[in-house]
Amino acid sequence: MSQVQPKFYSNDPKYRCCCGCCHVMTIAKFISFLFTGGTLFYGKEFYEVIQSPAYVRYSNILLACFLIAIAISISLWYGLIEEREGFLLPILFCSAITNFLQCIISIALPVFMIISMIRSLDAELTISLIRSSLLFMMQYWYFRVLKNAYYYIKHKRLSLTGDSTGYLR
Repeated sequence: MSQVQPKFYSNDPKYRCCCGCCHVMTIAKFISFLFTGGTLFYGKEFYEVIQSPAYVRYSNILLACFLIAIAISISLWYGLIEEREGFLLPILFCSAITNFLQCIISIALPVFMIISMIRSLDAELTISLIRSSLLFMMQYWYFRVLKNAYYYIKHKRLSLTGDSTGYLR
């Protein structure tokens, strides 16, 4: 008895984001453009920092971070353009770590805010809490878009090879 292989449907609602108006690959490419721009901006800042004698001892760490960001950016672009899901794993891993750390910050700030409120109301702490929460939400959205792009590419590749068991849930 033969099984009917389900067809891959690229316009499935699970591959749409921004309230269904954009495909996940389009938004993933936009996010990678922003990530690459941020990396290049970081490189410009890195160059200015290593010129200062106060930060000379940190230049190796900053250089390592910059080179890792460049490698992740190249991997991200290659994965999106060539539709290779394995090349999206470094950015997903780094994004998951960032989400975890941002969540810890978002939880710790209210504790400091409550302690601060006991002493006096501090507007800077309130602004930090709002900023931290917004950064967490943006980072989570960023992670979700890239994760959906990962699954889109994976499901598309599996449907082309005929291995339908990989994406039937």
